[in-house]
Amino acid sequence: MLRRDIALIAVLVSADFLSKGFFSAYPGPFCNARGPWGIDIPNRIMIVFGVMFVSVTFLFRLHTRFPRFRSASLLIVAGGLGNLLDRLVFGCVRDFPFIGWFPAFNGADLLLTLGGALVAYFMLADMPADDML
Repeated sequence: MLRRDIALIAVLVSADFLSKGFFSAYPGPFCNARGPWGIDIPNRIMIVFGVMFVSVTFLFRLHTRFPRFRSASLLIVAGGLGNLLDRLVFGCVRDFPFIGWFPAFNGADLLLTLGGALVAYFMLADMPADDML
């Protein structure tokens, strides 16, 4: 199962890099050297936190007994790794061009958001109805 997981992460990270390469041919690709939401954080600190985040999430993924969390955490690991590799290779995270009013994002951001949303959904779905309020 570990080989399959690593292969799937590699496919998702490769798709992220290919999509960033495709969009870099269009005018206006954005190289985000800042942290999330434009917070001014030095790149080396972002790299340290990125390595810690990906490592902890992957270890959680290996040791959890809940298959739904395993699949969601796979998306989170792939998204975090995609943005981390961008920072290591380019010194910034390459985002797609701006789409009007919508904020800049990339494929790794989509994976992170989808994985986080799935974790939240699974947590709420597993919670007894009495505990929701």
